[in-house]
Amino acid sequence: MTRRAAACAVLILMAGAARLSGAAAATADTQLQIESAVSDACVLGTAPMALGTYAARTIHAASPLDFAGTITLDCVAGTSARLSLDDGQNPAAGSTDAAPLRRMSDGSEHIDYNLYSDAARTSVWGTGAAGEPAPVNTFPSALSIYGRVPPGQATSPGNYTDTVLLTASF
Repeated sequence: MTRRAAACAVLILMAGAARLSGAAAATADTQLQIESAVSDACVLGTAPMALGTYAARTIHAASPLDFAGTITLDCVAGTSARLSLDDGQNPAAGSTDAAPLRRMSDGSEHIDYNLYSDAARTSVWGTGAAGEPAPVNTFPSALSIYGRVPPGQATSPGNYTDTVLLTASF
């Protein structure tokens, strides 16, 4: 056998072995389905609303103390959210969801105030459908909240505070 014939015989044997090993391998296919549920979710953010000084005997004897703040709301796309505020930790007698009578306190002393959804301070921001702004559908959103301390309140000097619960319903 010549060298050339021997080389051809080796190549033929190698090709046959490769065909045999390829013929022995099999494949199976299936589909893997990937699923995830995206739930409605919203995140609220606020910063403390600093009113400044209520000068009951001078400036605010006849003029209200107005203040404003911002609420941030970020929800999953496609969510519609409504915001409501409770009547705080120190509500006055007769306070309701529809007509909250909010008060800041310093011990047993109180200063009346309220929160509004409009800059004119005519729409009291309450709980449920009472006084809350229209649903929010664009996110993230920065919503203004307005406050007013009525004029002429006789009160003692001090540091008056209140905490109001803000709820997003979606």
